Amino acid sequence: RVVRGQAHNIESAPFYALMAGHLEADLIVQLVRDGRRVVQSGVNRGWYDNDTVWNRIKPRFEGDRFANCCHFWRHANAELDAVADLRVRLEDLSTEASAQAKLLDDLGIAPTDVPFPHANKGGASSAATDWTEDQRKVFTEICGELMDRYYPDWQEHW
Repeated sequence: RVVRGQAHNIESAPFYALMAGHLEADLIVQLVRDGRRVVQSGVNRGWYDNDTVWNRIKPRFEGDRFANCCHFWRHANAELDAVADLRVRLEDLSTEASAQAKLLDDLGIAPTDVPFPHANKGGASSAATDWTEDQRKVFTEICGELMDRYYPDWQEHW
């Protein structure tokens, strides 16, 4: 009911990942964002810390709020990975014209000169530059396997 009730079929937040097994679509595109940025964005936005509808529907995991944000990125991407027909890294779409052109071609959409949209910017940086060694270790333990798949050289770029 939730999926069918959406007024759109494109979502950058991981709502659809929570119901990946129930998606009905001709093509499912998984838009992957660097887990470090997602986790930091989640921390900045109060994931697992305030009583919002969004926080109430997120699954709970072992560990503190930071670990839960890590688990949630891993969980959402693992769920989508199981059903996606196509995977695209957000960073590639926002910086590489060839990645944008390939996605448009894969979707059967004519090329355009319209800039790639970038919305939903948070008020604080989503860079993981201020993480402690313990946070880096937690992130690596929880998210490392998927980060290795999507961002093979991620550990060289903290």
